[in-house]
Amino acid sequence: MGRPSPRAWPALLAAVGLAFAAVSWRTRTDAPTAALNAAAPLEATGETKQDLAKLAAAAETRPHVVFVMLDDVGFNDVGYASSDLGEMTPFLDGLMADGVRVDRLYGQQVCTPSRAAMLTGKLPIHLELQHWQVAPSEPWGLPTREATLAQYLKALGYSTHMVGKWHLGHYNNASTPLNRGFDSFYGFYSGGVDYLTHDPSTGYVWRCYRDLWDDERPVTDAHGQHQTSLMNERAIAVLERHAVEKKSEPVFAYVSYPNAHLPLQPPTELLERRNATLLDIPNHDRKNFAALMMNADESLANLTNRGLKATGLYDTAVIVIASDNGGQVSAMGGGSNYPLRGEKKYLFEGGVRAHAVIHSPLLPRAARGSSYGKLMHMSDWLPTLLQGALGASADELAGLKLPRGVVNDYGAIDGVDHWAHVVGAVDAAAAAPRDELLLNIDYLDGSGDYLGYFRAALIIGDWKFIYNEKNISWFAPSDEPNFHLNNIHVSGRLTALYNVTADPGERNDLKSHYPAQMKRMLKKIQNGYLPTMLVSNYRGEDDGCYEAWDDGNFVKPWVSDLREGENARAALVADARADYEGAAFGDDGTYAVDDDADIATTLADLDALIDARR
Repeated sequence: MGRPSPRAWPALLAAVGLAFAAVSWRTRTDAPTAALNAAAPLEATGETKQDLAKLAAAAETRPHVVFVMLDDVGFNDVGYASSDLGEMTPFLDGLMADGVRVDRLYGQQVCTPSRAAMLTGKLPIHLELQHWQVAPSEPWGLPTREATLAQYLKALGYSTHMVGKWHLGHYNNASTPLNRGFDSFYGFYSGGVDYLTHDPSTGYVWRCYRDLWDDERPVTDAHGQHQTSLMNERAIAVLERHAVEKKSEPVFAYVSYPNAHLPLQPPTELLERRNATLLDIPNHDRKNFAALMMNADESLANLTNRGLKATGLYDTAVIVIASDNGGQVSAMGGGSNYPLRGEKKYLFEGGVRAHAVIHSPLLPRAARGSSYGKLMHMSDWLPTLLQGALGASADELAGLKLPRGVVNDYGAIDGVDHWAHVVGAVDAAAAAPRDELLLNIDYLDGSGDYLGYFRAALIIGDWKFIYNEKNISWFAPSDEPNFHLNNIHVSGRLTALYNVTADPGERNDLKSHYPAQMKRMLKKIQNGYLPTMLVSNYRGEDDGCYEAWDDGNFVKPWVSDLREGENARAALVADARADYEGAAFGDDGTYAVDDDADIATTLADLDALIDARR
């Protein structure tokens, strides 16, 4: 396939010729409550086609793409939308004020499936990743047959680089970033590491192994250096080198900061320098979390100013900053999702709502400072960037030649392109790109055992249906200096129906008032999603990793058998049939819906409610 036209990516903006009205920005006075309401859409004005054409002509090639992922940053944790951290992220607030704020982005409830959805454009139930997140010693992850954003971009002529947290599996070499489309990798494989010692900090690994890699080389001289600083300096160096050696070519940088994942270890220097700003935060954990947000904000400023502006890459760059999932409140996590319900790990809004900002000098002037309130999911980033920001057609993308063993099934992705709506290039009254979102289906408990039922959540329009989720509460930031929320109370399981447009805090269960709506949504899960769900490839700890890790004391791949392809699929199905008594799986690994007794019972209860209301 021939190289795409250099100016193909902004053709949408030039061709549409629509104009956009600036949306007045809400103040922080009543944040985060104001942030719960969708902003007014952009409206067309008389901005000229010539002006749009000028914007389009600014790019000599397809734009550079910088995707910055924040970790466990909750709904109440970003300055522009926070009740108590309003002064912590001034640079990000500035990018937002001159960019587009994405108001209704959903991630997954934990890191691994959320990041996988972003990189593949697929829902976790179609990636075998619907259950939990990869621990350092577990032999599973994103199947290597799945195409990633980096692989698509590489096929389009991009240089591709990753810095930071991977967390998509590392049990074999084929699963690591250098074999998933990235030209270079500097970071860690695990879900979280100590910011100074670079040991896995998640509690899964009790021996002292480090996890910091420069491509395939363990980094042995970074002990005591703060993780975020190491990551950011490498990201800047990557962009500086690209500007010198390949400035005429586009670059993709995936910068995955550890902030503000546990453990809460802000730089000591920052605590001293910014002490006056932090004094107003009484709680110790919340203060350290706030300092990590400051640290991320300063890093983002350096990345933008030194890595993009000073190198001349900024003028033709599209920058996305997003969090992967809700904030962690328990286990002294310091995060806050208030007034949303719950935290990371759960399917309530507090566990899955994420913040995002799109910033670019290439955005139409009137789109800057606006907000985008349509329903959006992490899987939508891939088509929004590839088709929208870059202007590649679906046919072009589906025809790209990808590495051997990687399946190009672009036509089967779950994500949708939001770009024209984000920049206002379609009429405000046009149908939204997405009106429905399956948040997840999971049939395993925390130990990987079959529950005997499944947990799920589905959004259609204003409605959100929660099915068998653990019943948890709301958590406002504490004013007590030494209060630590070690664990949260869970009172059984909950099946409920909410209008999340009118009630984003999920306080008013409407199932007794609208049982027919609830039945429709359960039937949609039963007939629309369960038949397409693949068996989870979750596997518990493999003690064999430690023998490999003892050689050098580094977390690294330890399995030579790739465990991929049809044999792996057959093994997963066989294991599921053997392990999950009461659940049936077809030969293709999909869930046997008709054998689910819990669904039948719930539907009977709903029918009784419907009859009672007649």
